Amino acid sequence: MTQLRKITKLSLIVIMFLTPALLQAQPNLEDENVLDNPVPFDGGVSCLVAATVVYGLRKIRSMKNSEQDKIIL
Repeated sequence: MTQLRKITKLSLIVIMFLTPALLQAQPNLEDENVLDNPVPFDGGVSCLVAATVVYGLRKIRSMKNSEQDKIIL
């Protein structure tokens, strides 16, 4: 694996883990009771869904490649 690919993968992993920390809900300053404010559901769930889709696509692609190798042999 080349150095550029390693750096790219590492930076994507770091971004994936730091993005939910930046997307924290801010308390409503008008109300003193902050516990009643809803928290956004899209913190890390979108990252998990994206990772699952990428993993599934890689699995499908590898299964197709292995099937084509069996047909050729």
